[in-house]
Amino acid sequence: MSEQQLKLKDGQQYIYYKCACRASDNEELVCRLLKSRDSENGLEYYVQFMDCNSRVDDWYLASSIKPLSDEERISRDEQIRTFVDKPVEVRSINRLHFGGFVMDVWYYVPLTEELQHDDVYCCEFCLNFINNKRGYDRHLQKCTVREPPGTEIYRDDKIIFYEIDGQTQKRYCRNISYVARMFLQHKTLEIDVDIFNFYVMYAKLGDSYRLVGYFSKEKPLMMPSANILSCILTLPCYQSQGFGSILIDMSYMLASRDNLIGSPEKPLSDLGYMAFSRYWKHRIFEYLTEHDTNSISIADIVKYTNFTALDIQQTMRQENCLFPRKSGDFVFYVKDEQMSKFIESAERQEKKAWRIQDKYLHYFPCSLLGREYKGDLDRLVVWVKQLGY
Repeated sequence: MSEQQLKLKDGQQYIYYKCACRASDNEELVCRLLKSRDSENGLEYYVQFMDCNSRVDDWYLASSIKPLSDEERISRDEQIRTFVDKPVEVRSINRLHFGGFVMDVWYYVPLTEELQHDDVYCCEFCLNFINNKRGYDRHLQKCTVREPPGTEIYRDDKIIFYEIDGQTQKRYCRNISYVARMFLQHKTLEIDVDIFNFYVMYAKLGDSYRLVGYFSKEKPLMMPSANILSCILTLPCYQSQGFGSILIDMSYMLASRDNLIGSPEKPLSDLGYMAFSRYWKHRIFEYLTEHDTNSISIADIVKYTNFTALDIQQTMRQENCLFPRKSGDFVFYVKDEQMSKFIESAERQEKKAWRIQDKYLHYFPCSLLGREYKGDLDRLVVWVKQLGY
């Protein structure tokens, strides 16, 4: 196939192709071609893969792209046609410079045209975006902001949390939403930030505190939400260090103060789902180790964790600890080896993980609603029984 045959015009796309995907050890995967450009190495195409997360979409040389065979086209035609209907989002920002780190951007983000460059710079203090290094360096010299424009609600020896009102701090909250959109595919950009509170987390790293992540939460305006958070992000440069677990821990700590039994807003990203699954498992098994009894109800675990009955049910199923009985209900059964494995893992984590403590939290829920959801377990028990307990 010649390069001329593959040339793309604006708004045009080609389907029925496969490409050697770098993220899958160069396995040839079904894709569509969305844009073309000339590079030093030859003609390149922006490739979107059908069976992969969009963060692996990228520019590929024509030599790595092939048309599907007739047999491949016929076998996957229906899936390909559905795939073609997906919105076209070509990532134009490829790197985010933030706090001394350079992070690869995973997804398209709708920043203004002047910021649509390979590299974009963001001040970690005021969250202003700049499109060139010279302007960024000049901004850092002049910027006097050293903390978020909100209320400090938590501080211990290592962690600080700020609560920021999206209604009064629109620019800051929109910009942190833009940062999140760079790394979260399912993130619906919260342009209407007025209805959200943002909880920004700083961690002490060396001699200074750095912004490592945040979560947002819908305000209980007319009707209270059952979501403990709407969006959660740990910056990629700080992932795999336990900060995601601290963010989740804080969201449930706030839910406890609100007397709220809740769950994160769905859908979760793949990484978000993994983080919550680990957290749910850890807290449930933690409860089981602290309550050595033959009779434990879902309602007991709900009181202890503020998790929904459904999240508890799904977590225990994934761990193969939930079994149906002939009577139609279910029973928990945790093997000794499962418990021993958890205890060993928990002891290792305890040595390196940082746990936030309720005594350092200065947060008071809105009293206008007078919510008592955590105490309203009669209704919850009925719901649990309807699930089969």
